[in-house]
Amino acid sequence: EMAALPMGSQIRMDLIERTQCLKLLVAVTILTCATEGDRAETLNKWIQVAIDTKTALGNLFGFASIMLGLCMPQIQRLTVTWHVLRQKFTDSAFNFEAKLRPTLKSMNECTNPQAPNTTIPHLLPCVLLQERSIEEIMGQNSKPLSSLEVSCLSSWESSTSDFGLGTLFAHLEASRKFGESLASLRRNAEIVLGDSKVDDLLLDMFRTEFHLKFLWGSRGACVSAADRHSKFEQVLTVMSEKCEPPEPPAPLQPSQAYSPAIGTSV
Repeated sequence: EMAALPMGSQIRMDLIERTQCLKLLVAVTILTCATEGDRAETLNKWIQVAIDTKTALGNLFGFASIMLGLCMPQIQRLTVTWHVLRQKFTDSAFNFEAKLRPTLKSMNECTNPQAPNTTIPHLLPCVLLQERSIEEIMGQNSKPLSSLEVSCLSSWESSTSDFGLGTLFAHLEASRKFGESLASLRRNAEIVLGDSKVDDLLLDMFRTEFHLKFLWGSRGACVSAADRHSKFEQVLTVMSEKCEPPEPPAPLQPSQAYSPAIGTSV
């Protein structure tokens, strides 16, 4: 509820950081695998986690974070790995392309109806929108968009005929209803958790603080978020190219090779 209010800026920043950490964690676990088979198996496991997070747990926030990691360019460019996934884990590959990715797109566009078993709604677009300044909204700020903004907001802001105003209104209306549905969300969460007990050590793995120190270390976690995220994504790009080196450019055909015209000097 506080995340939807003007005084909830710190909570919104924490949610953005948590999404970034989980997104990068997903990518790291895939790119640190030694072979295409291992990477495909890890992809399959994350796809299954995404499915269970959405359908069994009703956690749309966690689902979006995992999907953003799977949809990173550094992961999507691994053509051999995705080919192995389609061969060995056909159902997972089909679910990802035909169901999960379209679901994430419709969630970002606020056209996906919220399931009755939802425990945590899709907060990210509302959080990102509320953390924008007036200058950024009016397009007067030259600061580049973050990768999260590109993934969640740019698609509908730049492609719709009304420049995303309808979708913006839908997201703001959805954020207004977060407080109204708080009791229902809490009840759903209690049903999902039941009498389950979680080990404290295992619970630490899901804390944002653990993700920060795991990904950047104690000193790196103190650096500004924008610098941390951009540099880490550069590292992921290098790791991705090491896993599957980019194809060399095709050599020029003889007809394309340069030859000076007759009668001219070189």
